[in-house]
Amino acid sequence: MNAREMINSFLFGSYEIRKISDDECSLSSTISVESQHKALSLPITAERRIRFNLSANVSHDNTLYPEEDSPSHWLNAEDYQYFKTSNSTAARAIQNVEGGDDPNPLTYSGVMHNTYLACSSIGFDVETSVLSTKDEIELKQLFRHDRCMDRIGLERKAVKPVSASKTFKRRELVRIIYSTQLAENWNDFDTMSDVLRSRCEGVSRASRLFARHLAQAQLAVSYD
Repeated sequence: MNAREMINSFLFGSYEIRKISDDECSLSSTISVESQHKALSLPITAERRIRFNLSANVSHDNTLYPEEDSPSHWLNAEDYQYFKTSNSTAARAIQNVEGGDDPNPLTYSGVMHNTYLACSSIGFDVETSVLSTKDEIELKQLFRHDRCMDRIGLERKAVKPVSASKTFKRRELVRIIYSTQLAENWNDFDTMSDVLRSRCEGVSRASRLFARHLAQAQLAVSYD
Protein backbone atom coordinates (compact mmCIF):
# COMPACT_ATOMS: atom_id res chain seq x y z
CA MET A 1 0.00 0.00 0.00
CA ASN A 2 1.47 3.35 -1.03
CA ALA A 3 1.20 6.65 0.83
CA ARG A 4 -1.93 7.81 -0.98
CA GLU A 5 -3.73 4.53 -0.50
CA MET A 6 -2.89 4.67 3.21
CA ILE A 7 -4.20 8.20 3.69
CA ASN A 8 -7.32 7.48 1.62
CA SER A 9 -8.22 4.77 4.13
CA PHE A 10 -9.28 7.51 6.58
CA LEU A 11 -13.02 7.61 7.10
CA PHE A 12 -14.38 11.11 7.56
CA GLY A 13 -17.89 10.27 8.70
CA SER A 14 -19.27 10.93 12.14
CA TYR A 15 -19.07 8.26 14.81
CA GLU A 16 -21.46 8.34 17.76
CA ILE A 17 -20.68 6.22 20.81
CA ARG A 18 -23.19 4.38 22.99
CA LYS A 19 -25.00 6.74 25.34
CA ILE A 20 -23.95 6.17 28.93
CA SER A 21 -26.76 5.67 31.41
CA ASP A 22 -27.58 8.46 33.85
CA ASP A 23 -26.51 6.45 36.88
CA GLU A 24 -22.95 6.18 35.51
CA CYS A 25 -22.82 9.97 35.86
CA SER A 26 -23.89 12.97 33.84
CA LEU A 27 -22.21 14.22 30.71
CA SER A 28 -19.18 16.40 31.26
CA SER A 29 -19.67 20.04 30.53
CA THR A 30 -17.56 21.90 28.05
CA ILE A 31 -15.71 25.14 28.57
CA SER A 32 -14.43 27.75 26.19
CA VAL A 33 -10.78 28.30 25.56
CA GLU A 34 -11.30 31.39 23.45
CA SER A 35 -9.48 33.42 26.06
CA GLN A 36 -6.36 31.47 25.17
CA HIS A 37 -6.29 32.80 21.63
CA LYS A 38 -4.23 35.82 22.58
CA ALA A 39 -1.15 36.13 20.43
CA LEU A 40 2.09 36.44 22.28
CA SER A 41 4.67 38.76 20.77
CA LEU A 42 8.35 38.16 21.34
CA PRO A 43 11.28 40.39 20.47
CA ILE A 44 12.90 39.64 17.14
CA THR A 45 16.34 38.15 17.62
CA ALA A 46 19.23 37.56 15.28
CA GLU A 47 19.09 34.45 13.14
CA ARG A 48 20.53 31.38 14.80
CA ARG A 49 21.98 28.32 13.15
CA ILE A 50 22.69 24.76 14.15
CA ARG A 51 25.45 22.52 12.87
CA PHE A 52 25.65 18.75 12.81
CA ASN A 53 28.74 16.71 13.55
CA LEU A 54 28.88 14.71 10.33
CA SER A 55 31.88 12.76 11.56
CA ALA A 56 29.63 11.15 14.17
CA ASN A 57 27.29 9.71 11.55
CA VAL A 58 26.81 5.95 11.70
CA SER A 59 25.95 3.91 8.62
CA HIS A 60 23.92 0.70 8.69
CA ASP A 61 23.94 -2.00 6.06
CA ASN A 62 20.62 -2.66 4.35
CA THR A 63 19.68 -6.29 4.72
CA LEU A 64 15.94 -5.95 4.11
CA TYR A 65 15.72 -5.46 0.34
CA PRO A 66 17.94 -4.99 -2.74
CA GLU A 67 19.62 -1.61 -3.15
CA GLU A 68 17.80 -0.93 -6.43
CA ASP A 69 14.47 -1.14 -4.57
CA SER A 70 15.46 1.41 -1.93
CA PRO A 71 13.89 4.50 -3.60
CA SER A 72 10.43 2.88 -3.55
CA HIS A 73 10.59 2.63 0.26
CA TRP A 74 11.11 6.35 0.85
CA LEU A 75 8.46 9.06 0.93
CA ASN A 76 9.14 12.03 -1.32
CA ALA A 77 8.15 15.68 -0.93
CA GLU A 78 4.93 15.10 -2.86
CA ASP A 79 3.93 12.30 -0.48
CA TYR A 80 4.53 14.51 2.57
CA GLN A 81 2.48 17.34 1.05
CA TYR A 82 -0.31 14.87 0.32
CA PHE A 83 -0.26 13.72 3.95
CA LYS A 84 -0.57 17.32 5.18
CA THR A 85 -3.38 18.20 2.78
CA SER A 86 -5.30 15.00 3.51
CA ASN A 87 -4.96 15.44 7.27
CA SER A 88 -6.29 18.99 7.02
CA THR A 89 -9.19 17.79 4.87
CA ALA A 90 -9.97 15.01 7.36
CA ALA A 91 -9.88 17.46 10.28
CA ARG A 92 -12.26 19.90 8.57
CA ALA A 93 -14.66 17.06 7.72
CA ILE A 94 -14.71 15.95 11.37
CA GLN A 95 -15.34 19.51 12.56
CA ASN A 96 -18.19 20.01 10.07
CA VAL A 97 -19.98 16.84 11.14
CA GLU A 98 -19.26 16.73 14.87
CA GLY A 99 -19.13 20.38 15.83
CA GLY A 100 -16.29 22.88 15.95
CA ASP A 101 -15.91 25.09 19.01
CA ASP A 102 -18.49 23.09 21.00
CA PRO A 103 -18.32 19.42 19.92
CA ASN A 104 -21.20 17.02 20.42
CA PRO A 105 -20.31 15.10 23.64
CA LEU A 106 -21.28 11.75 22.10
CA THR A 107 -18.86 11.94 19.18
CA TYR A 108 -15.15 11.41 18.65
CA SER A 109 -14.55 15.17 19.01
CA GLY A 110 -16.66 15.37 22.16
CA VAL A 111 -14.88 12.48 23.87
CA MET A 112 -11.46 13.91 22.92
CA HIS A 113 -12.51 17.30 24.28
CA ASN A 114 -13.80 15.89 27.58
CA THR A 115 -10.63 13.84 28.00
CA TYR A 116 -8.46 16.90 27.40
CA LEU A 117 -10.51 18.97 29.86
CA ALA A 118 -10.02 16.33 32.55
CA CYS A 119 -6.27 16.31 31.91
CA SER A 120 -6.17 20.12 32.01
CA SER A 121 -7.89 20.22 35.40
CA ILE A 122 -4.97 18.53 37.19
CA GLY A 123 -2.37 20.83 38.75
CA PHE A 124 0.24 18.19 39.53
CA ASP A 125 1.75 15.08 37.93
CA VAL A 126 -0.05 11.82 38.65
CA GLU A 127 0.55 8.22 37.63
CA THR A 128 -3.08 7.14 37.98
CA SER A 129 -6.01 7.97 35.72
CA VAL A 130 -7.53 11.44 35.99
CA LEU A 131 -10.70 10.38 34.14
CA SER A 132 -14.02 9.55 35.70
CA THR A 133 -15.39 6.04 35.27
CA LYS A 134 -17.79 7.33 32.63
CA ASP A 135 -15.05 9.11 30.69
CA GLU A 136 -12.83 6.01 30.75
CA ILE A 137 -15.67 3.87 29.41
CA GLU A 138 -16.40 6.36 26.62
CA LEU A 139 -12.74 6.67 25.63
CA LYS A 140 -12.18 2.92 25.41
CA GLN A 141 -15.46 2.44 23.58
CA LEU A 142 -14.38 5.08 21.09
CA PHE A 143 -11.21 3.21 20.13
CA ARG A 144 -13.10 -0.03 19.62
CA HIS A 145 -14.36 1.50 16.39
CA ASP A 146 -11.99 1.17 13.42
CA ARG A 147 -12.92 4.62 12.11
CA CYS A 148 -11.66 6.27 15.28
CA MET A 149 -8.47 4.22 15.29
CA ASP A 150 -7.82 5.70 11.84
CA ARG A 151 -8.08 9.18 13.39
CA ILE A 152 -5.20 8.69 15.82
CA GLY A 153 -2.96 11.75 15.57
CA LEU A 154 -5.69 14.06 14.27
CA GLU A 155 -6.80 15.25 17.73
CA ARG A 156 -4.95 18.58 17.58
CA LYS A 157 -6.31 19.49 14.16
CA ALA A 158 -9.79 18.02 14.37
CA VAL A 159 -10.94 19.19 17.81
CA LYS A 160 -10.97 22.99 17.87
CA PRO A 161 -10.86 23.55 21.66
CA VAL A 162 -7.89 21.18 21.94
CA SER A 163 -6.19 22.86 19.00
CA ALA A 164 -6.67 26.34 20.50
CA SER A 165 -5.31 25.25 23.87
CA LYS A 166 -2.26 23.52 22.41
CA THR A 167 -1.45 26.52 20.20
CA PHE A 168 -1.63 28.84 23.20
CA LYS A 169 0.56 26.56 25.30
CA ARG A 170 3.23 26.23 22.62
CA ARG A 171 3.49 30.03 22.53
CA GLU A 172 3.55 30.11 26.30
CA LEU A 173 6.46 27.66 26.38
CA VAL A 174 8.42 29.85 23.98
CA ARG A 175 7.71 32.88 26.17
CA ILE A 176 8.79 31.06 29.33
CA ILE A 177 12.04 29.86 27.77
CA TYR A 178 12.88 33.25 26.33
CA SER A 179 12.05 35.21 29.50
CA THR A 180 13.87 32.73 31.75
CA GLN A 181 17.03 32.95 29.69
CA LEU A 182 16.98 36.74 29.88
CA ALA A 183 15.86 37.01 33.52
CA GLU A 184 19.33 36.75 35.02
CA ASN A 185 22.90 35.87 34.19
CA TRP A 186 23.01 32.12 34.40
CA ASN A 187 26.47 30.89 35.36
CA ASP A 188 25.38 27.29 35.79
CA PHE A 189 23.76 25.71 32.75
CA ASP A 190 22.41 22.78 34.81
CA THR A 191 20.64 25.14 37.20
CA MET A 192 19.04 27.03 34.33
CA SER A 193 17.97 23.72 32.77
CA ASP A 194 16.30 22.63 36.00
CA VAL A 195 14.45 25.94 36.31
CA LEU A 196 13.29 25.75 32.69
CA ARG A 197 12.15 22.16 33.12
CA SER A 198 10.17 23.01 36.24
CA ARG A 199 8.47 26.02 34.66
CA CYS A 200 7.66 24.25 31.40
CA GLU A 201 6.32 21.08 33.01
CA GLY A 202 3.35 22.97 34.39
CA VAL A 203 2.39 24.19 30.92
CA SER A 204 2.90 20.86 29.16
CA ARG A 205 1.27 18.71 31.86
CA ALA A 206 -2.16 18.58 30.22
CA SER A 207 -0.71 17.49 26.88
CA ARG A 208 1.41 14.79 28.54
CA LEU A 209 -1.54 13.42 30.49
CA PHE A 210 -3.75 13.59 27.39
CA ALA A 211 -1.25 11.63 25.29
CA ARG A 212 -0.81 9.04 28.06
CA HIS A 213 -4.53 8.45 28.53
CA LEU A 214 -5.10 8.05 24.79
CA ALA A 215 -2.24 5.56 24.53
CA GLN A 216 -3.49 3.58 27.54
CA ALA A 217 -7.03 3.42 26.12
CA GLN A 218 -5.72 2.23 22.74
CA LEU A 219 -3.56 -0.40 24.45
CA ALA A 220 -6.45 -1.64 26.60
CA VAL A 221 -8.66 -2.03 23.54
CA SER A 222 -5.97 -3.99 21.70
CA TYR A 223 -6.12 -6.66 24.43
CA ASP A 224 -9.93 -6.94 24.42
